Amino acid sequence: MDFAAVRYLTGKLFLAYAGTMLIPFAAALILGEPAFAFAAAALFTCALGGVCTFTGKADGRWSMRESFAVVIFTWLIAGFLAGLPFWLGGTASFINAMFEGVSGLTCTGATIFPSVESLPRSVLLWRSLTHYLGGLGIIVFFVLFMPKTGPAANLFRAEASGPEKTKAMPRFKDAALIIWWIYLAFTLAEILLLKLAGLPLFDAVNHAMSNIATGGFQVRDGGVRAYGSAAAEAITVLFMIMGGVNFSLYVHLLRKGVREAARSTELRLYLALMAGGWFFVTLSLVGAGGRTAGAALPEAVFQVTAMMTTTGFAVTDYAAWPPFAVMTAIILMFIGGCAGSTAGGLKVARLAILARMSQAHLKQMVQPQLVAEVRMDGQPAPESVQRGVFLFFTIYIGVFALAAWLLAATGLPPLEAAGAVLASLGNVGMGLGFVGAAGHFAAVGPLSKLVMTLCMLLGRLEVMTLLVLIQPGFWRGRRNW
Repeated sequence: MDFAAVRYLTGKLFLAYAGTMLIPFAAALILGEPAFAFAAAALFTCALGGVCTFTGKADGRWSMRESFAVVIFTWLIAGFLAGLPFWLGGTASFINAMFEGVSGLTCTGATIFPSVESLPRSVLLWRSLTHYLGGLGIIVFFVLFMPKTGPAANLFRAEASGPEKTKAMPRFKDAALIIWWIYLAFTLAEILLLKLAGLPLFDAVNHAMSNIATGGFQVRDGGVRAYGSAAAEAITVLFMIMGGVNFSLYVHLLRKGVREAARSTELRLYLALMAGGWFFVTLSLVGAGGRTAGAALPEAVFQVTAMMTTTGFAVTDYAAWPPFAVMTAIILMFIGGCAGSTAGGLKVARLAILARMSQAHLKQMVQPQLVAEVRMDGQPAPESVQRGVFLFFTIYIGVFALAAWLLAATGLPPLEAAGAVLASLGNVGMGLGFVGAAGHFAAVGPLSKLVMTLCMLLGRLEVMTLLVLIQPGFWRGRRNW
């Protein structure tokens, strides 16, 4: 492990990260709100970045080992740094502040604030900004400022989500630049549409940053429904769906047209699952709740979309739904969005590969001599990808069970423990019971918050990236790395 190279690059990333803290600092000055917390957090982050850069080495050795180290250390420390303004500003205790910071940066959206409308507007802006930075990945964003393409490519691979990394562009800095331009264009488009729908500019900006990042933080206690605008809800649904799509598909769309992008197996399954969720939840609400389809459909469409894309917005307490509707929504929460999107969860691509692996295995049970290929987008899925998907699924379920067991050990009831893990590991932000859509995480104990904070990081880094830390071979030598 070349720690000098890791320190240098991590330091450069923290210097850029410190610059983003100046945005809420400037907002606080303009709005006449206390700005000390943002200034102190920015100075501390800048000092940390300076020390790491000064003691590091720009021309060190570079491999996937160093790339994993940079991604892991950056996310772990950046989550702590994101919570500093809450703690230094006196709006939260240290553990609560770290929880809120990591929740923002991982786009989980679980909050410890019972009421967000009592918070300073600069703090609300910082919460939304942490979502926006973490949406496509803080490393992917800061890769744009890196002079070397080798480390950039490795970092992109180490942080990107899903079983296969994007192949949209041969040069990863070019890919990162195009994807971030698309991300910015979607954000600006949503801000404009929300403004036309009647939202104040400040609310529109914050809502758009949280929405396209499929985060979940809001600036109103009642969420988007507080504005009383059906148009704003429809716009929110549209951009939640867009945020849950693999962003490399948008590059394909620009370069090769709609027909090429529409060939994506994952995209078709993603839209089919979501439409199925809309249908079955609406059917359940109409059948068991005595509502008309016209009244049930908008609620089902919004809430199912928010849950499957792991955005975590809420327009209703889904715990009050009929059991069939609740279970449908929970399954979609577990699956999540597409690989390479801002959404969390297991990812639709993995579900598709697992289903086709199972289908191939069943065929071979009947015809042992049959060579059954697992295909995605018309191409055979490599054995390495299939093994990776199966291993990820196994470890993901194991981590889910272990985390729920640990939360139960801290005193959380089984339902709430499972719901809290679903909310944090899947980066959904809302779970079951008192941590559901109608609740918050202020009442959860410190030990439970620490477990959930780790789950949020594990979920955002796709579990495997963070678990390499426990491999002894990761820290010594260079063999097999």
